[in-house]
Amino acid sequence: KIIARYGIGVDNVDLAAATNAGILVTNVPDYCVDEVSDHALALLLALARKIVTADAGVKSGIWDVTAHAEIRRLRGQTLGLLGFGKIAKALASKAQSLGMKLLVYDPYLDPAIISRDGAEAANLERLLAEADAISIHVPLSPETRNLIGQRELAHMKPTAFLINTSRGGIVDEQALAGALK
Repeated sequence: KIIARYGIGVDNVDLAAATNAGILVTNVPDYCVDEVSDHALALLLALARKIVTADAGVKSGIWDVTAHAEIRRLRGQTLGLLGFGKIAKALASKAQSLGMKLLVYDPYLDPAIISRDGAEAANLERLLAEADAISIHVPLSPETRNLIGQRELAHMKPTAFLINTSRGGIVDEQALAGALK
């Protein structure tokens, strides 16, 4: 009678089959907003501060301050947000408190709405070129599948971080592996 998806996205439900069978599909639109935005921020901090690398070094008995000389401060850095729904807005607020500039690519929102939250609307090319870190917050759909591919990765700064707390299919994994090599 009903498929109740415990989460925001419904991309893992065959909506056409459910509709044909007369089954109502629901979701929980406020699910884990703070948890996912906190996680995206934790990943950003871990990357910028090289926490995983430093931790591994210390655990292996190596303490080399110069090996981590490129640790970044977030103040003054630009965070690019792909999508500007509830989770991205929560992350934006947290990033702003750390002094980050915000660029947002969301073709479905009026730029005035984005501005009200202290961010700047940008096209995808500008966001990719200017962001020091990009956090993905879009649903997986035919439009967003492989949204980040070889062309998009090539437009990013070589030092930029890519954080995806949305769906794996948004990033073309083969293109990402190629870009990392």
